Amino acid sequence: MLRNHLEGGARRPTRPFSPRLSPLEDRQLLSAAPAPGGPTPAEQYMLELVNRARSNPQAEARRLLAAEQSDPALSNVLAYLGPNGFEGVLGAYKPLPPLAFNDRLISAARAHDSAMLAANDQVHSAQGFLTDATVAHAADGRAYYPTGAASWATGENIYANTGSPNPSTTAEVDYLEAAFLIDWGNPSFGHLKNILAPGPGAGVSGGHPPFTEIGIGIMTDATPTTPSPTGVDVGPVLVTQEFGWRQGNAFLTGVAYTDASSVHFYKPGEGLGGATITAVGRNQQGTFRVQTWASGGYSLQLPPGTYTVTATGNVPAPRSAVVTIGQDNVGWDIACGKSAPQPPAVAVPRPSHAVAIPHPVLKLTHPAPTPARPVAPHQPIRITPHLAFSGAARPSITFSRSRPTR
Repeated sequence: MLRNHLEGGARRPTRPFSPRLSPLEDRQLLSAAPAPGGPTPAEQYMLELVNRARSNPQAEARRLLAAEQSDPALSNVLAYLGPNGFEGVLGAYKPLPPLAFNDRLISAARAHDSAMLAANDQVHSAQGFLTDATVAHAADGRAYYPTGAASWATGENIYANTGSPNPSTTAEVDYLEAAFLIDWGNPSFGHLKNILAPGPGAGVSGGHPPFTEIGIGIMTDATPTTPSPTGVDVGPVLVTQEFGWRQGNAFLTGVAYTDASSVHFYKPGEGLGGATITAVGRNQQGTFRVQTWASGGYSLQLPPGTYTVTATGNVPAPRSAVVTIGQDNVGWDIACGKSAPQPPAVAVPRPSHAVAIPHPVLKLTHPAPTPARPVAPHQPIRITPHLAFSGAARPSITFSRSRPTR
């Protein structure tokens, strides 16, 4: 069983709010070590799956429909939803900008995995978990996702009753993400709506707030030590996806990888950590740099404008592109395999996930998960986020949530 919720709010600033980044002066980096923190390779891979779905929802629907031919669990759920119905749900979405990893949201997601394991229960985080330091906070004592005096929104997807035997494999992460997308028969598609939330450029779309950032926590080999209040143990894999948006600048985001499998798509173990991504503004915005995490991923927040972007350091040869940043995130992947073409950076769809580039069909070879309640045509698991809006000059967003029935 999966669960999702949305939470958010808006505060009218008492002074003009104009978030900015201070440009860095040109300097020689003394180390090519990966940036500290960041996602694991499995967490990075899940984000690539999320952004692949966002770049072309219709293609993702077709990919999942092909996968269900060899997977009984997916076949069961999609039979209930109807293949045309499922493809129609995803087909209603247009290409969306990519989400960018936020290190603090990653920490929050992992903390919530640990909390679910300690409670031996699949439950959502408390109200204010991400934004209120008195409810929960990171190691520095601040909220996981400080909002300041700006409009903001957060969301959360969880999956703890997985019953998954092979958590470290690529196929297993494929399976976990597929579970979020098809929602195991949940007709409201709450998890899917979080994953396919609009970018800020679209504003509130279909009753859903925009998201720009994400944190993913994947806990493996989890063994609970306390009895479950529901009678169903969590694990052995627990997954939390924390989503966020704060009014401010967009991100350049992507992953540097070797493409050793020559499929033009990131796989765990292919990441190039310690590569330096440099963005030089063409209209005096300044110079901005970030190093890739050990997983190969990176997130670089930039003021609006056009930039010359280069990847140097731990890459076989320097790569460059011209990027224009507006309201929405832009994706730029650095694929370094011999057969991998280097696409230009564009806003939507994400270049390395464009339809013209083939992707392998998912092969999901493992038993079905063990949900707290079996999914059946006559008794689907229902998860319904409740949304309420308050009026203001710019869209103000307030979300409440209800605990779903098991």
